[in-house]
Amino acid sequence: MEADLLDTLEALGYEGALLEENTLGPALEGGLSSPEYFELLNWLTTKIKVLDNLEESVNSEGGDVESIQLEISGFLKELSCPYPKLVSGDIKDRLKSKEDCLKLLLFLGSELQALQIGQNKPKDSSLHNEVQKEVRTICDALRLPEQSSSNAASMLKSVEEKVEGLVLHVSTSTN
Repeated sequence: MEADLLDTLEALGYEGALLEENTLGPALEGGLSSPEYFELLNWLTTKIKVLDNLEESVNSEGGDVESIQLEISGFLKELSCPYPKLVSGDIKDRLKSKEDCLKLLLFLGSELQALQIGQNKPKDSSLHNEVQKEVRTICDALRLPEQSSSNAASMLKSVEEKVEGLVLHVSTSTN
C-alpha cells in the first residue's frame, strides 16, 4: 500500500521529502510526531480545503499531537471519512499504528484526486470521451458491472463504493 501512496502522491504533484519508500516508511512509523509526515498531511489537507471549500483545517504545526488529532478528526468528519478508526473512539488511540497513518494519507490522496478530477471538467467532447474511457477502464479493473448510464460521476461513485468495500474487507481480515 505504500507503493500506492507513492504513486498517488506523484500523480498529485507532491514534491516533498516522502516520495521515496526509504523515507516514507519511517515517517509513517513516526506518524504525527514526524515532521515530514505532518508536512505531507498539511499539504494534502490544505489542497483539499481549497478545492472543496471546507471550513475545517489541519495546521497546528508545532502543536501538541492531541490538538492535531482533534483538527484531523474535524477535517475527516467534514469529508465524511468512511473509516471509523480514524474518526471515532479515544482521540489518543487514533493514528498510533503505521497502518492507520498510511490509511489516512491514502484516503486524503484519493479525496484530492477526486476533487481535481471534478475541477477539470472536459472542455470538449474528445476529452470527455477520454475521461469516460479511463473511468470505464477503472470499472473494468474492479470488475464492476456495465452501467446503463455512462455518467462518469455515477461510475466513480460505484468505484468509490467498491474500493471502500475492499478496504473494509482487507481491514477486517487483518484484524
